[in-house]
Amino acid sequence: YLLKPDFMRRPDRTFDPYAESPVDGVIAAFCSVRVISGQFLSDKKIGTYVEVDMFGLQADTIRKEYRTKTIPANGLNPRYDESVFEFRKIVLPDLAILRIAVYEETGKLIGQRVLPLDGLQAGYRHISLRTEGNFPLSLPTIFCQVILKSYVPDGLTDFVDQLNQPLLMKKTEELLNSSTNISSDGNLTSSTSSLRRNRILTDTVSAPNPSLDTKISTTATTTKTITPTTSIAASNTSVNTIATNDGNTSASSSVKSKTLIETIIPITLEYLCEHKSFSKLKHKQDKELTLMKKKHAKEQAVLGEQQSKVMSKAKNDSEKFTRSPMIHIGNQRRDISNGGNSSEGKNDSKIMDLINEQNVEWTSLVQRQLTEMNTLRRQHTKEQCEMLRLLLDETQKNQMKELTERQLKEKKELEISQVRQNIEDSKRLGSEKNIRNKSDLDRRVRELKSNNTKKFVEERKRQTLKHERDTGNLIKLHETQKTTLLTEIDKMDSKFSRLQNFVNESKTGQSHSTNNKDDNEQTSSRNLFQINISRLQNFFNKHSNLSNDGSSSNTDDIQVLLQKGDNDPILPSLTRKQRILGFMICLAMGLLCMALATLYIPVIILKARKFAVLFSFGSLFFLSSFSMLWGPINHLKHLTNVDRLPFSITYVVTLVGTIYYSVWVRSYFFTIIFVLFQIGALAWYIVSYIPGGTHGLKFFSKLFYTFAAKTVTTTLSV
Repeated sequence: YLLKPDFMRRPDRTFDPYAESPVDGVIAAFCSVRVISGQFLSDKKIGTYVEVDMFGLQADTIRKEYRTKTIPANGLNPRYDESVFEFRKIVLPDLAILRIAVYEETGKLIGQRVLPLDGLQAGYRHISLRTEGNFPLSLPTIFCQVILKSYVPDGLTDFVDQLNQPLLMKKTEELLNSSTNISSDGNLTSSTSSLRRNRILTDTVSAPNPSLDTKISTTATTTKTITPTTSIAASNTSVNTIATNDGNTSASSSVKSKTLIETIIPITLEYLCEHKSFSKLKHKQDKELTLMKKKHAKEQAVLGEQQSKVMSKAKNDSEKFTRSPMIHIGNQRRDISNGGNSSEGKNDSKIMDLINEQNVEWTSLVQRQLTEMNTLRRQHTKEQCEMLRLLLDETQKNQMKELTERQLKEKKELEISQVRQNIEDSKRLGSEKNIRNKSDLDRRVRELKSNNTKKFVEERKRQTLKHERDTGNLIKLHETQKTTLLTEIDKMDSKFSRLQNFVNESKTGQSHSTNNKDDNEQTSSRNLFQINISRLQNFFNKHSNLSNDGSSSNTDDIQVLLQKGDNDPILPSLTRKQRILGFMICLAMGLLCMALATLYIPVIILKARKFAVLFSFGSLFFLSSFSMLWGPINHLKHLTNVDRLPFSITYVVTLVGTIYYSVWVRSYFFTIIFVLFQIGALAWYIVSYIPGGTHGLKFFSKLFYTFAAKTVTTTLSV
């Protein structure tokens, strides 16, 4: 029995007889045969030729392609000595056989020899021929050279030579360096050195074929030369691509895929709060809170004013009653008859009852407002939490969509690069000169397509695994971020529960105080009386003593301005003295510019640009003075208020336009226009501070617009 080869017996190996690429675990081989001569082929003067065929797998079988030229009238010792017949890639050497057949010029078979490739030895061999029935012939022999080695893919020949002969490559480098030094010393040109380098490479790496006598003398010692290093290199590289120019493309694609997860922005609570939708919702909620605070302040002011009026009326009635002499005498007599109880106690009890009622009313108002504010904030918090959840889901979907799009883009780029590589390899294969005929070209093309298909499938599998891993990592990252963010959102949602507990406790305290009202009536009345009296005193001091406290309020305003200037983020290192000094300097410069501008008023028609420049710089110095005192940020917020924003925009635009057209452009007409608009904007700002000034400006503006519209309409109709 003959055993099958090892790869066909093992269950963990796969075998495809139609495969163009090397079998799993088997090293492909290279075989070349050079037919040199024949001996004793025929005793007649006939022409002969030799055919060399390879039989094996479908990819290894080559028939009727390699044939020597016909040597006429020499059947005894014809000399062929033609080019080498190369079997470049033998996928399965264990199942391949080599057939050498000698024919007459008429096509009649003289003799043949079928040799298994695994038993063939490399070197110069005399091969005896046999008949068609495999019976040996006595004298006919063929003298040929057989070369056997491992298959090396195109582009890796230099690498294999370095592994086989490292000392030779080192010697080559030394010769190259020495030739470079000689060329530099002898002032040789770069072209000469490059030619010498190429000559050295061809002389050392590609060793010339020895003569026929030398080959014959070394025939006895020649053995089968398949080195282990070459075999390992060939086995590692046979699976890979034939062409290695597109390695950079795959490397760059892998680098891109590595950075897919790194380029995704992490989702945090701060990132979601900076979203446009959340900012709009926050702005809307701030407006609602501001309106509710204003409403509550107005309600408290109205209630305080009503209670103060009632309290002042009650106190005046009590004072009138006590000042009346007849009532005083009658009350004294009545008090004596009643056992000495004074009537002032009854008046005090009425005032205490009034104070109790007002405090209960005030407390209920505050509790109601607190409940409304808590309800509104609770609603706002729920809206914010819902918005954050929606933004979280939307952001995660967008990131997943972005990752999918980038993966599809990488997949398309890989497909395009593979198609381009296949086309380039086919062109390169078609331009090679060592291809003998069309069948050899077809075989090489099939081999190239098989290798490229295997390589491309592996690349796409690796890319798919990479994309699946990136998608899984992103899903895990999203789950972790979602858990963390939902925990933070729940904390935000439960933040106002303490405020609700406080309101409930205050209501409970109110009911408890109502139940124990009879027990602690006098003590609570006194306390409430003191609270209400202090509140009323503050109210009366605020509304009736404004004239007496004018100077103190101005001082407080200056202190507030300086305090705000200290808190301004721009120029925080300036002290208050430095701010006041800067304010005074800028104010003095502004007054000086304004004073100089007034001198040009009589000749404003002739000196309009000088007046505009001085007036504009005076305005700039005035603005700078208040910025120094108040702080640039606070002053900017003051100017960009809702009520002052139209003035600020108009004033700044006219100020910049005046300086531009008067200094750079030097246009008389536009300077006059912008300075008039600037003075008008400044007058508008000053008049708006006068009571009724804003409404007056609106009224006169509408009146002027109506008059102008009617005039224009009448003129156009005429």
